[in-house]
Amino acid sequence: MSPYLPIGILGSIALVIITLGILEVLLHRAVLARLPVRIHVNGTRGKTSVARLISAGLRAGGLRVCTKTTGSFASICAPDGNQYPLHRQDLPNIIEQMRVLRRLVGFKPDAVVVECMALQPQYQMLTELHMMKSTHGVITNARADHLDIMGPTPDDVALALAGSTPRKATLYTAEQKYLDVFKRAAEFNLVAIARDNTRQIPGAAKCGVQRGARNAACLGTRPERRHPRGIACIRLRTQIRWQHFPGRGLPAARRRHPAPLPCRLHQPTG
Repeated sequence: MSPYLPIGILGSIALVIITLGILEVLLHRAVLARLPVRIHVNGTRGKTSVARLISAGLRAGGLRVCTKTTGSFASICAPDGNQYPLHRQDLPNIIEQMRVLRRLVGFKPDAVVVECMALQPQYQMLTELHMMKSTHGVITNARADHLDIMGPTPDDVALALAGSTPRKATLYTAEQKYLDVFKRAAEFNLVAIARDNTRQIPGAAKCGVQRGARNAACLGTRPERRHPRGIACIRLRTQIRWQHFPGRGLPAARRRHPAPLPCRLHQPTG
């Protein structure tokens, strides 16, 4: 037997693996090209609710929107509002995001909203920079959670979340304490950062929305009380409508009734 045979076999295997990797990259780029607006939602708390709120706002504005959430109930929401649960045969894996994006292409959406499912800092960065390549990034907040993975301090959690900052796009956040961390990440990635600010939303004052209020937003003719994160979502909706779909116009947010959301505030009576 030739002494070079094992080397030739290993070289052939390596060549096959490299070829398959290149094909996967090209296929994924083709998938992303068919999803013009990709919104990646990350943060410590409220990722699922914010993803649903963004989708509801865009859908109310006439866009075909698909949503993928990974909270207590991992599912895909189609443009018609139907929910399709995700059945996993094993533990959650970030490769799931690529498979889901390929599935969403079949719905021919105008925009997709995907909740980040990674916890490890390196995987958060990998998901954004190589899988999502989002056109709009959202970081809800940074709190002292999952310190065993992203810690050991809350500052480390903020740094880990900053790894999901998109490149040459726009980052939206409602975080105030660690805003400087996200600003540095935005400057490094040539990203414009937009803070949660009710004064930048036309008509917010008419809805009784005050900056820093605990329940702040108005999405319909009746004042609906929402979490302050909703304010950044309205602004995100506005920019997407003008930047990517100028021919469709922008319906006034306060003329629209809010889409049903999983969480509402009820005042006790009696």
